[in-house]
Amino acid sequence: MKALTPEGLRPKDQHRLFETGINVVGLPGMYSVRMDTRAADMEDLQAGLAGLIRGGSSKGSHPDLSDSLWRTQSRHQLGKIRSYEDFHKLQTDIGELEESVFDQQDNQVRLFLRRKGYSSREIDTYLEQGGMPTLIRATYRNYMSFLETISRSYMEDRVWNEGRAFWMLDHHAKKLLATTPAKSWATPSMSMFKAG
Repeated sequence: MKALTPEGLRPKDQHRLFETGINVVGLPGMYSVRMDTRAADMEDLQAGLAGLIRGGSSKGSHPDLSDSLWRTQSRHQLGKIRSYEDFHKLQTDIGELEESVFDQQDNQVRLFLRRKGYSSREIDTYLEQGGMPTLIRATYRNYMSFLETISRSYMEDRVWNEGRAFWMLDHHAKKLLATTPAKSWATPSMSMFKAG
């Protein structure tokens, strides 16, 4: 974890920084606002609210914009796909969210690191070259490529139930869930992917 976070960040804060990251396979998650009454000063409160207006957030003891639904079975979108139409909607929704979710993540990271004493230049460098943001961007690109491969398979076969696209999605959905440490995620059965 240390290699993915800015130099000098305490282990406890490294873990908290990871909470600002996007769970790519949970997209499209929905953000919820939680105001913490321990807001220490008006400047951070205003910065957090400005981030909310721009689609961002802050973490810690200040206005908190977090996606509490990403790590629940009900928000794991691969398990909800029952037809190609469901799949296509998911693929389109995730593609349309790219700019806003990365802006939200960057705003959360920026505000978190600012409170930890990092300069604007250090934060900008971390957002451009740092381990966690780079890894999450690469994960997003790979995930979108995975979804595109499934879409191409469907377009070639024009078969969803029991077709290549179905089996590819089913296999990878189970593997993604099996490698996820969150206990609330459950491996969907194949029946969840079939047309109802």
